[in-house]
Amino acid sequence: MRRVSSRIDDMVTEENWPRIVRDVHAQMVRHVQPYLTPISQSADQESGTPHGSGTFVQVHGRHYLLTCEHVVSSAYDQGLSLGYLYRNDDYYRALSGPWFFETKPIDLAITLIDPAVWAEGDKLALRPEQITTTHDMARNELLMLCGYPVAEAHFSRFTGEPTVHASLIPYTARETALPKGKGFDPSIAFALDYAMERAESVDGSKGRLPVPIGFSGSPIWDTGFVASGCSNEWTPARSRVVGIARKWEPVEMGSAIIATKATQIRKFVLEKVRNDVACRHWMERGQPEDDEADVTYAANLIPDLS
Repeated sequence: MRRVSSRIDDMVTEENWPRIVRDVHAQMVRHVQPYLTPISQSADQESGTPHGSGTFVQVHGRHYLLTCEHVVSSAYDQGLSLGYLYRNDDYYRALSGPWFFETKPIDLAITLIDPAVWAEGDKLALRPEQITTTHDMARNELLMLCGYPVAEAHFSRFTGEPTVHASLIPYTARETALPKGKGFDPSIAFALDYAMERAESVDGSKGRLPVPIGFSGSPIWDTGFVASGCSNEWTPARSRVVGIARKWEPVEMGSAIIATKATQIRKFVLEKVRNDVACRHWMERGQPEDDEADVTYAANLIPDLS
């Protein structure tokens, strides 16, 4: 990962701060994009609609797709199938395996990616150490939300094979207070300021941020830039996932993205990966009545997320 000493001044000033943020933003986009996929929904193999966002995670050599539970259930409740991209600029592949999930307020779902399919792809998967163990960002830290809002995606039959075209939208902002009176548990959730009207484009254009429907399942990254002292030594490798976006709420000064905290994500992933391993081991053993051996096998194989 390249250093940024040639782009970030030794002294941060009010005048050069916007340029510094744009540089951090650009480097973060390149860093996080390989971990992400748009999620589409479809009633057949000939059409589809944009639906949500997902993140690949890796636990003890297994690769999974992580998103929000409501992204999965809202499609399956309508009898639709879900698809994802395992390669950039390729066709969507249907998700056919079992999902392990937890409903709101955690609102997360995870499914195993076929190892043979993963081996053919060009994506990266988050390692456990890239998901933070505490919610203790530096004050005024720069956070990045990166996902695939529905407003920026479309289905087309006029560009070769019919496919869903989804645009990755990165957004850098700061944490904000959880909306009052909405019942959000601060031990589970936090909020990211989402200033649709006030946000500045990195290319200087005047376009506003899209309505954030479709960001559900997108990771939110703590860049670690402010924690580094805005140092010339900072690189995106310092960044860690601090949450998964799950809903959008209007607030007094605009709007906010509500996210499930990484501390909950780690607990969820560990539990559900163990469930997946136990289930597959149980099936391999011929589905015996006593499943204690399968649970023990899973716990021993996946002892923690360190």
